[in-house]
Amino acid sequence: EWEQLREHDVLFLVTINAPNNPPPQANTPKFGGKKGGRGKRDAGGGEEDHDFAARYGVTRVRGCEVYELVDEDGVVLNDPLKPDQRKTGRAGDARTLRVRLDPAQYHADMRSGEDVYGGFNLLVRRKAKENNFRSILETIRDLMSMAAVGKAVPP
Repeated sequence: EWEQLREHDVLFLVTINAPNNPPPQANTPKFGGKKGGRGKRDAGGGEEDHDFAARYGVTRVRGCEVYELVDEDGVVLNDPLKPDQRKTGRAGDARTLRVRLDPAQYHADMRSGEDVYGGFNLLVRRKAKENNFRSILETIRDLMSMAAVGKAVPP
């Protein structure tokens, strides 16, 4: 599945520092209070867990956008204009992801003096069908730009 990453796919870089006490597996309280009902559900169908980050040691999350997936021979694997057609197949199992970071967040992180980008230890990918929020936000931004308002939004 990771071999199918395409340009513009959004990934999340996460830093997890595991807590000293592992989270409880059994006897986890149910949401919903006295009536025993279900708690609020998140967009993915799971229950909301506002303490998740603290319980599991999630300290940082940053988004990034894929622009290249490279194999061990340095061949770009996700270029739609030049598909990899080597008879020997893709080289090795190791892959290098080249990504674009949010420049404003990167600048803020560098000003803080902490080594934020050296400590990521988890890469998270969402399902492609659920991973469209960036394109939706860009469309809304484009529609609301001054040049497009008169054309897209009726008076």
